[in-house]
Amino acid sequence: MRGRSLIQISIQEDPWNLPNSIKTLVDNIQRYVEDTELQLRRDAIFCQALVAAVCTFSEQLLAALSYRYNNNGEYEESGRDASRKWLEQVAATGVLLHCQSLLSPATVKEERIMLEDIWVTLSELDNVTFSFKQLDENYVASE
Repeated sequence: MRGRSLIQISIQEDPWNLPNSIKTLVDNIQRYVEDTELQLRRDAIFCQALVAAVCTFSEQLLAALSYRYNNNGEYEESGRDASRKWLEQVAATGVLLHCQSLLSPATVKEERIMLEDIWVTLSELDNVTFSFKQLDENYVASE
């Protein structure tokens, strides 16, 4: 609808310049289509990254709430202390996500595109917020 009104305005302003107006409209439509494909790719990558972040956070939170955050003995303290410190850190600063990519010299161009995609996606993950609220009743997860 917007394209039609742009053509009508352009014809009213300069009726002899119709081919140029149509070319401009086609260029704008082409750019919009390319942006749609890019947005679709970004949305797909963001969904995958979000699922990974939510699953990772959920597992860490469950471990911390069960006082077994340090179950591998990585830290020089008890699981209860490590869990408490992790919960305090998350409450104060948020969740830290670590992303790792293994590059292949044979596919440098494709790897660069993937790294650019993940960089944008990780920037978008900065806007994700976990919210918690206390429930009035006790709920049990179904199996």
